[in-house]
This record gives sequence, C-alpha cells and structure tokens, in this order.
Amino acid sequence: MTQRSQAWTDAEIAVIRAGLDKALTCRCFAQAERQQRFLKYVVNETLAGHDDRLKGYSIGVEVFDRPPDFDPAIDAIVRVEAGRLRAKLREYYAGEGRSDPVHIDLPKGAYAPVIQLRAATTTEIPSTPLPKMRSAAQGDSADAESHAEKPSIAVLPFASMSSDPEQEYFADGMTEDLITDLSQISDLFVIARHSAFAYKGAAKRVQDIGQELGVRYLLEGSVRRSAERVRITAQLIDARSGEHLWSQRYDRNLQEIFAVQDEVTRHIVSALRLRLTSDENSQLAKVGTDSIEAYELCRRGNAAYVLWTPDALSIAKGFYERAIAIDPTYAEPYARLARVLNYRWTSGMEARREHSLDLALTLARKAVELDPDLPLAQGMLSWVCTWSGLHEEGVAAARRAVALDPGGAETYYWLGVSLSRYGETEEAEAAFARSMRLNPHHPVYYAWARAENYMFMHRYQDAIDLAMQVIGKTPTFIGGYIVTTASYAHADRTEEAQRMGRELQRLFPHYVLHASRTGIGYTKEQVDLYERGWELAGLPPAPAARRAAQ
Repeated sequence: MTQRSQAWTDAEIAVIRAGLDKALTCRCFAQAERQQRFLKYVVNETLAGHDDRLKGYSIGVEVFDRPPDFDPAIDAIVRVEAGRLRAKLREYYAGEGRSDPVHIDLPKGAYAPVIQLRAATTTEIPSTPLPKMRSAAQGDSADAESHAEKPSIAVLPFASMSSDPEQEYFADGMTEDLITDLSQISDLFVIARHSAFAYKGAAKRVQDIGQELGVRYLLEGSVRRSAERVRITAQLIDARSGEHLWSQRYDRNLQEIFAVQDEVTRHIVSALRLRLTSDENSQLAKVGTDSIEAYELCRRGNAAYVLWTPDALSIAKGFYERAIAIDPTYAEPYARLARVLNYRWTSGMEARREHSLDLALTLARKAVELDPDLPLAQGMLSWVCTWSGLHEEGVAAARRAVALDPGGAETYYWLGVSLSRYGETEEAEAAFARSMRLNPHHPVYYAWARAENYMFMHRYQDAIDLAMQVIGKTPTFIGGYIVTTASYAHADRTEEAQRMGRELQRLFPHYVLHASRTGIGYTKEQVDLYERGWELAGLPPAPAARRAAQ
C-alpha cells in the first residue's frame, strides 16, 4: 500500500526508517555518498509531511550545498543525481532489497518519493528477479539464487613486502590467481578483482570491508620475494567477528609458487566446508605452464594492460609475446594478447584490421585449442567473435566460460555483451545484473554495456540514467556519451540529444569515423538505432557501419 505521511502510524514510520537505513548501508550505495544524502533527505522530508517542499531548488541547496542564488534550470545537478538515485534504487530492489517490507521509489519528473509498505494483507511488492539463463554445459540454471545462500569471500590485495617496488606485480598476480581459482567453485560467492583491488592499501577494519562488499569472509596476506625464494603469508578472517579462522606461512622456492596457490585455495575450501565437484577439483590442480619465467611475464603484462594507455598496451603486448616464445603451449598469454589487439582495434589505436582484430581472433582460437577448459580463453574468444560479427560462436564461447567459471564477474560480462549484440537483450540484462553483483565496484564499461543493452531494449530512460552515471564517474570514457546521445534522441528529447551530440563531437572528434569501422560488432537493427539517434542529434551518419552489419 502507498501512503502519505499523514496516514502513517508510528510503527509504520519505524519500519520505513529501518528500511531506509538498510538500503543506505547496502553495497550498491556504499560508494555513493551523494545518492545516500539525496535519498535520506527526501524520505525524511516526506515522513515529516514536507513532501510538497521537495523541489529542485531546495534539494540543490540542502543536499548538494549550492549557494542561495542556485538556479536548477542552469545547474542540472539535482536532475542528474535524481536519475542516478533512481538507478541505485532499482539495483537495490532487484537484488539485496528484493524481499524488504519497504519499497522506496523516486518517480520520474518528481522528487517526492513513493513509499510502499508490504503487509500480510497486501500484494507483494513487484521485484525484478534475475531470469533463468541457459548454459550449453549446464542446461537451465536459476541465477536468481541469492549469493547470501552461499559462503562469500573477498580476496584482498596481498601486500608486497619486497624491497624492490617493481615486484608489486608479483603480489598482485598472486591475488588475481587466487580470485580466479576460487571463482571457479560453484558453491562459493567471490568478489571480483576490480572491487577487491579498490581496497588496496586501505586502512579499514575487516568488519567494515566485509559489510561494504557484502561478504562473510576475507582472505588477506603478503608476499616477499628475494631472488629465487618467496615467503607468502595468508589469513582467512571472519569479517563479522574479525576472528582468524586459518593462517599459514610458506617459505618456498620460487618454482613452488603454483603449489602454494593450490594449497591456499584448498585450505579455504576445507575451512569453509565446501564440496568440490570432480571437474572443479581437476580444474584447481591445473597450472597452465611449467615455466616460472613465462608465468611472470604474463603477470607483468597484466600489470601493464590495466593502465590502458597506448604505451602500456605496447609493453603488455611485448610481455605476452615473450611468454609465448618461452612456452608455446601456454594458453594464457595467447588469450591476453588477443585482448590487447582487440582493444587496440575497438579504441581506434590500430587502423589495420589484419594486424589487430583478425590476428586477435586467430590468437583467441589458439588459446582455446591449447586449453579449452581455461575460462579466460573462452571469454576472449567470445569477446573477439562479438566484435568480429561472429555472434553465434561468441555466445557459445561465453556460455562455456560461465560454465567453467560460475563465480566470475567477467565471464558474465562477456556473456552479457555477446547476448546483447546477438539481439538476446533480456538474457543479456540478466547476465549484466549478475556481473555487477559479483563486482560491486565494477569498472565503468560494465555500466556502459548494460546501458547500451537498455537502449537496444528501447528502455531509453533506464539507458540515460545509467549512462549518465558512467559520464559522472569517468567523463573521459566515450561509451556514456554514445548511449546518452542516441537514447535522448529516441526518447524525443531532441534538445538534450543535440547538446550531448555536440559534447560527443567536442570530446571525441574522430569517433564517427571510428564507429564506421567497428560497427560490424552490432546487428543491422542496432546500427540503425544508433544512426537514427545520431541523425536526430545532428551527428553525421556512418554508412560504412550500416554496410558492415548487413
């Protein structure tokens, strides 16, 4: 039932405040201070009977500290933040808040929240459960299952204790490998790398980190390397109590690093009383290479790749090529080199397709040939196939990656992108929702891909809300501008579309030419949707993209 403040009893107000507090402390609001202040203010004003005062001016002054001469018609902060708050509320009630007795909504075009209470005699509040997704290897699986039903863990970045600061890549690589290994266990919910590394060097209590990430357990440790010796410490901690459940120190030769990783993983499995399937047990035992040198080169390449600059990508490329030269049977560097080359193509760094996208496809297929059970190899094959217009092969590879790595945020992201570009937008939305739950501090490209999928579903306001979050978080990332421009146009908000189109041209003057080369990654209908939007926004068409998609 929906009520205004005058009709609420004291008991009902207490329930609403408890629901508000729960929402404000959830993962999706953890790093969103502005949305926290916004939501708290409008709910408290509504409970006090002042919902008629909730206007753009008052919110700008009271919530966002604007001066008395603030003009909401000039400064759009309230409107922009309202869109972000709506998206946060949708995310919360689709996940952690699905069964809450209180449902808070911020209707479009208004700032007074609509508050619903679910009582025994009322109809259940509508929610948006995660649809079932069909995996080629697993059949139908209900991915709506809450991670709260599984043990949950975050692997915090291991501290590098080496005197050489350049050895930090080794500690980071150890952390990433443990995350990868643990995410392949179907009975364990594992926070993704990007979210875990948000706490690198952070001086926070384990209880606070556990609450922010929504996990019960934390694994932390340190790595000290000296020549051919390595000392590794690891501790498994209950994030609620702060109690250490297991700890171990390993003093080993560098050649034994793979054995140490396997031991740590199996100690966690034992401590959390998890049962491994035969496939999971054999997958954890796999190393990939016997060459420590090739393994290290891959870790160095990974550290360079995440910098995203042209120079860093060239360095990463060199490391992966050296790893392949040392061990031509090692699948990982083939897959990672494919990712570098694919990114150089999609970002416009490399204009020659045969030196980038086509070669990336060859490398990704080689990685799968060498190790068909490596989730990264299947994921990279899916990614490159998607951009190459080979959608059926891309979807099949993504499904295989999810089957191999059921707890991997990236695998669900790859599946979402491949399904979205294939036109399976409803199932893609399910995959994107899952990837964001596994990676609460997800990178902006997760939100961009999901916003784009909303546009393909003709959910233009949802696309705008999410794409505006992308722009607010990373103003230099082109994806947010592309989706927002086209979505504004299709939502009949032509003036805003033209304004965003001018901003797109100002910030990324060569984009339309680049889009005409990379449009092959979309279906004809999707290219048409973009081009109609750009035309309405005053952007020139990209005819080569239309021809490529036909």
